[in-house]
Amino acid sequence: MILIPFIFVFYIYRHKQYVEGRRAFAANHMISRRRAADETVKAIRENRPVTLDALSAKAELPSKEAHRDYRQWITVLMAHYRDLLSARADDFNALVKLAYHSRTNYLLTLNQLSAAEKKLNATLQPHLETETEGIANVIAGIERHSSRLRRAHAQTVFP
Repeated sequence: MILIPFIFVFYIYRHKQYVEGRRAFAANHMISRRRAADETVKAIRENRPVTLDALSAKAELPSKEAHRDYRQWITVLMAHYRDLLSARADDFNALVKLAYHSRTNYLLTLNQLSAAEKKLNATLQPHLETETEGIANVIAGIERHSSRLRRAHAQTVFP
């Protein structure tokens, strides 16, 4: 009977850690994507090529290999953004249709994006703190579900 309050407090503490970790992950997960989108928009408005050096310098990465793979991923991502921004449509699905014209073209881009993300994740994984249990499973799950969601979206846009 005495242990029930302690178990309850421990559960609340662990839940709070989970919520804070999830919030931090979501915010950090989007930083590079937002920077890439902002740079792509600026480049289009100024009618110039995108500047990878500034984006790469802002990324705090542990090795030259990580910077190389980050640049490769960000290049694919920015090309995708440029394709989408070159089209004019009222909603995202119509934008994808106008930008890619076919499911094959869209899936090719999504596959390139997935491959670049996987390569970057593989390069970064040895540098991650090992305190988090099952980090390899988490990364594999994110990659698997991202791929599944992208394919499902392609099926929706191009039935």
